[in-house]
Amino acid sequence: MPSSKRITLKKKIANLRYVDTFSKFFNTPLKFFNNIWYVNERIVEQPFVLNRIDFNGKGKRALEFGCTRSYLALQLASLGYEVVGIDLREYIFDHPNLTFYQNNILNLAEEESFDLITAISVLEHIGLGVYGEVRNNTDLSSILQKVTLLLKPDGKFIATFPFGQPYEDKFIRSFTFEDIDELFHDLELKLIENQYFYRESHRYWRNCSLEIAKTTSNSKKDRGRTGVNCIGCFLWKKK
Repeated sequence: MPSSKRITLKKKIANLRYVDTFSKFFNTPLKFFNNIWYVNERIVEQPFVLNRIDFNGKGKRALEFGCTRSYLALQLASLGYEVVGIDLREYIFDHPNLTFYQNNILNLAEEESFDLITAISVLEHIGLGVYGEVRNNTDLSSILQKVTLLLKPDGKFIATFPFGQPYEDKFIRSFTFEDIDELFHDLELKLIENQYFYRESHRYWRNCSLEIAKTTSNSKKDRGRTGVNCIGCFLWKKK
């Protein structure tokens, strides 16, 4: 590409910050601050999910838990899944294969059942009072029990969340492997796969070992403006 065309393209990309794009409504992987593009954890979370599902969703049901700023529900609906999205906040998009409930997942009818349930960067907020709910120490365990109940036999539960050194503030918590083991120990879920990714130099994401993930800080002072520094991506199946 001639240099003049590269410059023009670069200017067009930079100007995206001045227009209303779908990044206003979705938590997109790319963030633009102080004339620098940053990449948040969605860059690895979305591929992790999409690489572990059946791309022919016809005849299958999926639940996206915490769908408001995610486009995963629309992706799954487009792939043929019958999708239910649930969130405490509003969701303004629709699709013939998508039903949305603005509600607490604990209120979802127990007769509902799903082949796939996803929670992308959701679990870290539960019980902290982030979205108007009462701050408490019980919702997380109750919701994971509810997820297990809603899954069909052999159904998949895919969740991603901040992982690393123990940390909690008014917005997020960062989980350790011991936290996860304790939360899931008594559930009828079998851990199938877990991968970890960390942000290098606050900009670039790379796959990393559990040992590196354990040492990473997601504290407010360390995580910067564009998201956390380490993500755990987990896949469970109902026993």
